[in-house]
Amino acid sequence: MANPGSDIDSSYERHYAERANAKVYPTEFVVRTFMAKYPGLNFRKPVAGNKILDVGFGDGRNTAFLCEAGLSVSGIEITQGIVDQTRTRLANLGHEADLRVGRNSAIPFENEAFDYILACHCCYYCDDGQTLLDNLNEYSRVLKKDGFVVASVANRASYIFDGATALPD
Repeated sequence: MANPGSDIDSSYERHYAERANAKVYPTEFVVRTFMAKYPGLNFRKPVAGNKILDVGFGDGRNTAFLCEAGLSVSGIEITQGIVDQTRTRLANLGHEADLRVGRNSAIPFENEAFDYILACHCCYYCDDGQTLLDNLNEYSRVLKKDGFVVASVANRASYIFDGATALPD
């Protein structure tokens, strides 16, 4: 039986393949979160050697940044093709990360494996029959006690919802 998300999987794989040689930069909120200092923010900044999972790493823009920060980086993406493309990009930059095929609700790592999870523009992607709660429960499973999830979630006014239909749950 084919993966129910195979159309979107192949679309994303083609998208990243078309950009394989493009120069990419880390997402601004990721840089600010991990590097900036904000008064009163109760967030323990990662230090070299901390383990971080980059969920939905795409073209590796944040993955490379996390490697350069000295973190022990792992990541998941929805196809082997995307994993291979990003692994090559990282190798060309002199980085190595443990990249695997996975989904928000099915992360192929052991329980309590990570000090941090980064879910940049991806935590809300759900497969058929899954909910955001399923994704968050899976994040909780692989996150160490007292770990941090750093995620971005679009607000209702975001362009990504143009033409979308609001559904219950």
